[in-house]
Amino acid sequence: MIQIKSMVVVLAVGLSGCVADELPTRASGSLAVSKDSASLYAADTDNGLLLVIDTKTLEKRAEVKVGVRPFRVAVGQDGTIFVANRGSRSVSVVSPGDWAVVAELPTGVDPVGMQLSGDGKTLYVVSATALDDTSYGTLTAFDTATRQSLWVVPVGEEPRGLGLLADDRAVVSQFKTGKLLEIDLKAAAVANPNIEFNSRLNASSGQNAGFFGPTTFSTRAMTDVAVNPAGTRAFATAMLSRDAPILTQPTPDTPYYKGQGPSLIGSVSTSALITLEKRDGRIDPLVDDVSGFRSFGAPPEQTEYPQTSFAVSGQDGSPVLQGPSVALVDANGDWVFVVNMESSTLAIVAANRGAARPNANATALRSVHSTTKIASGADGIAILSDNATAFVYSQYEHTVQRLTLGAGTVGVVAATSTRLVADTLSPEQVAGRMLFHDANSRAMSAVEASVACSSCHLEGRDDGHTWQFPDGPRQTPTLAGRGIAATAPYHWSGEFVDVQGFLTHTITARMGGSGLSGVAVAQLNAYVDGLAAPENPFQTVEPSVAAARGAQVFEKAQCASCHSGQWFTDNSSSNVGSLVVSGINPDNGLVMSRGLNVPSLKGLARSAPYLHDGSAPSIRARVLRNPRDQHGVTSTLSVEEVDDLVAYLETL
Repeated sequence: MIQIKSMVVVLAVGLSGCVADELPTRASGSLAVSKDSASLYAADTDNGLLLVIDTKTLEKRAEVKVGVRPFRVAVGQDGTIFVANRGSRSVSVVSPGDWAVVAELPTGVDPVGMQLSGDGKTLYVVSATALDDTSYGTLTAFDTATRQSLWVVPVGEEPRGLGLLADDRAVVSQFKTGKLLEIDLKAAAVANPNIEFNSRLNASSGQNAGFFGPTTFSTRAMTDVAVNPAGTRAFATAMLSRDAPILTQPTPDTPYYKGQGPSLIGSVSTSALITLEKRDGRIDPLVDDVSGFRSFGAPPEQTEYPQTSFAVSGQDGSPVLQGPSVALVDANGDWVFVVNMESSTLAIVAANRGAARPNANATALRSVHSTTKIASGADGIAILSDNATAFVYSQYEHTVQRLTLGAGTVGVVAATSTRLVADTLSPEQVAGRMLFHDANSRAMSAVEASVACSSCHLEGRDDGHTWQFPDGPRQTPTLAGRGIAATAPYHWSGEFVDVQGFLTHTITARMGGSGLSGVAVAQLNAYVDGLAAPENPFQTVEPSVAAARGAQVFEKAQCASCHSGQWFTDNSSSNVGSLVVSGINPDNGLVMSRGLNVPSLKGLARSAPYLHDGSAPSIRARVLRNPRDQHGVTSTLSVEEVDDLVAYLETL
């Protein structure tokens, strides 16, 4: 075992009193706890391991080889451990004691959410896509005794988080669309496909328009759903992305992403917590109006739910809270623990009121009681049954941190921890990954913006969002699996001939950072260039008959005249009828070529929407929307040929 020094946080936050024997152990994400509170179970994604850790010494007791890219962990009533493997389309069932995988439960593609019922008899698994379709994901119920599937329900595009409420109800969050669904578990059906809360978020968008125009926001990056012990209140972690035009002209003092976030402070991409209350037989959202200058919601003393937006101005010492990855409610239901991966902070949020308790480190965030620094890449949290000890697992540093929760003033004490496993990435990729996800780095972004690359490029992919920039609407392109180093030029307008120029503009003008050194640029490139494309059910050993025919249609329609080579791009600019740009880019003063930069088609199946402006919701819509055959010669294709072409494009 490699021994290194790292930070272990000991935090006293004054949680309410409790009787230890009456409280359950609670956990979420990549971390879980044994029933006797003696062992932690951590899913280490890079290494494909389930780590067994002593809760007192933090030493590794054992490691179990599970599936590819393990992501979430849960523990059954009998101590059996369940591990959801994103890259194996399975849940590994691990027997405690002998630490052996005794079964593999088949799931949909990319299992990303998992919860056990209160009685431990049913395991619920959310998969990002179905086994044969990327347009929707699934919720699967397994009988934990027989390990057989009970039912499978479609739950919309890219589902992610899962929270189990009282009366056999559940909430599923959709990762990129930002929607929340209500599920009737007893009926195995979707009870409400869209719990509507955006009208409340944007209630004053028209009346408080002001200089910047209407300010509207949509939720994206919904990573987790935490539920209180009573099953009556749920908290969905999310990002709020600006829909309204971004009108600030970029300068070092006024980067694009500064000061146009919720309530016109913070960033255009800002962390949020969406509260849902189950009452009177329905699930109601409890959220603030974040769309206007003065719209901070009701006064703190009048609210019974936490602040929706974690936007900060950066001028008053407020902490940066960016990129929530996982959340957990304590055993009393008083506090929500929000792990923020991009800012490496843990926020302790009042679950049932808007006002934080006064303390020495009081912040501008009215519901945040306290924050503390945690390790990089954290995506798992657990609280022991004594409700006084918590743990956080870091994927990027492969460490576990212990947090001691008790009465008294807020304080942080440094200690020593054990690194549990080694890196699998190269040193350059390790450093680049941390940069990519670092909202605290002032080289990457200004404090008033406090964004990371991953704030928009979720998991190195995209956020499904179309941003309204001064030079027109621009959809966030996916990066993972697209050979970025070999596909210059960059930006939709293709005005940057190399990565250095592209990063200099993006980091300084858009994010407000001071800029990266040559070494840092190389590290960031190494990480991004090594990102694998997301799991794709259409990629099989042998292509389907339809996909094989579609490859021929691809040539017939002259798609390969632009989308050619290993990465399916000739790295040129082309006018495909969606936009013609020429002259000077108002964004940066550089000359733009006519047409748009030809994007790679790799990973197409899971990168909707399409086109520079996100106007094509599906691949089929893009093929059919092609006036005057400016985007390939598709007007002569039969219905069957269009079907085959879509089938082929989905396999790339």
